[in-house]
Amino acid sequence: MPIPTRKAVLWNAHAGSIAHARELEQQLRENSQIGFYSTASGQTLDQLVQQAFDDGFQCLIAAGGDGTASTVAGRVYASQQSHSDRIFSFGILPLGSGNDFARTLNLPLEPMAAWEAIEQGDLIDCDLLELEADGHSRVALNMLTAGNTGKYLENLTEEIKARWGPLCYLRGVVDVVVNLQVYHGQIEVDGQKIAGESWLNLFVANGKYSGGGQEVAANATPFDGTLNLLAIADGPPTELVSLPASYFRGEAPEHPLIHTSCGKSVTITSQEPWPCTADGESFKASLIHIRVIERALKVIQPQSEGLSNSLPSGTLSTAEASGTGMSQPRGKTIFSHP
Repeated sequence: MPIPTRKAVLWNAHAGSIAHARELEQQLRENSQIGFYSTASGQTLDQLVQQAFDDGFQCLIAAGGDGTASTVAGRVYASQQSHSDRIFSFGILPLGSGNDFARTLNLPLEPMAAWEAIEQGDLIDCDLLELEADGHSRVALNMLTAGNTGKYLENLTEEIKARWGPLCYLRGVVDVVVNLQVYHGQIEVDGQKIAGESWLNLFVANGKYSGGGQEVAANATPFDGTLNLLAIADGPPTELVSLPASYFRGEAPEHPLIHTSCGKSVTITSQEPWPCTADGESFKASLIHIRVIERALKVIQPQSEGLSNSLPSGTLSTAEASGTGMSQPRGKTIFSHP
């Protein structure tokens, strides 16, 4: 179904691949149906989002990386909760260095192609993750990571990531990674404790990718009302030649040190705080509870052949999506020059 014609673009002027989007930036600035809000103005992303809401926009496009997308998605979700009589929606124009959630949505990573996909896309209901970490709450769009993720990402080559997938996080795969810290704690999925108390890495996924395109949760989708857990336990260096042939065919990894499951919630309890990231934002916490918020907001996904047959309920009608019959103020374009 068509998405709203009037859209606010929240442009992160410092995004990783912004230099490749200058032509698109100029076109968006000149489009009378687009409200263009850039951090080059000196305003924060939160301030620009609020300005877009104040100007009457209900479809917000996050133009930047995963952090930008997560911030805008959280604000759209909060506004939808506060204004149930309105229909808010959200899209991603991937201009970051990782663009992990955009990959899950099958968005093109080339700016012009991505914008065309947005213009021709469908609105569907998308899940979010709600995090409570040592008493602090926030929502996440893509993924929570915990443990040694940062150390691994500094040393993983593209060849290693392509060959080993999630198994690259096991001891012995990346020999250059030294001084890995073991994190002790209890992990529960839907209230059920999983075996093991010594961990190297953990991912709670709404999307498939982390760290700039590394697929860590092949079965994860933000449209099914569940979250996916991948937990890497500590253990001796793996005898890699014993890996089953099924892994190299691209099937889900099976290994005694890897736990995978899906559910509605994950709880991590430990004595010492674990280093974590949520959509790129770093923090430490010793008590972390993550739950899925089903059908939390409406997101733009590119059309694809046969997509309509696989979409969950909640796809908007043309009238709903375009806001027919609703009073909408004229668009305001903010020209913010670096």
